[in-house]
Amino acid sequence: MRYAKIENGTVIQIQPNKETGFIEVEDSVVCGMQQEGDDFVAPAIVEPMKDAKTIRAEALSGLVHDFGDGRIIQVRPPEFAADESNIRNAIERMKRLSIAERGWFMADNTWHNVTAAELQVALNSAQDQGAVIWDQFFADIATA
Repeated sequence: MRYAKIENGTVIQIQPNKETGFIEVEDSVVCGMQQEGDDFVAPAIVEPMKDAKTIRAEALSGLVHDFGDGRIIQVRPPEFAADESNIRNAIERMKRLSIAERGWFMADNTWHNVTAAELQVALNSAQDQGAVIWDQFFADIATA
């Protein structure tokens, strides 16, 4: 057995000798543990990096571009979907074959025609939105 000094429910000191202000605890109790009744538990671990990564992932996985006319296209990066590569391939093929417009499934699963220029605008929008999300992520972890 050993002895612990508790302040505000937290073990702040452990020592082998009994002394005023110390209570007897199991050998497994260490500084930083929280007292819950007669038990001692490890404090909840705050993981700001994990939280920032979760926020970033949710934002990136939801990237869309609004054409402003009711059409909204998904523009998620490769780690979440094939949207970005599909858009790049479509732009390249449309230019190579001089295709004026082609059908595309929008975020709401409706089918609308798009031009290569519109797809390029959507791709640029995705890159700009992604940059804002990444900048916020770096700001969040810098202050964590």
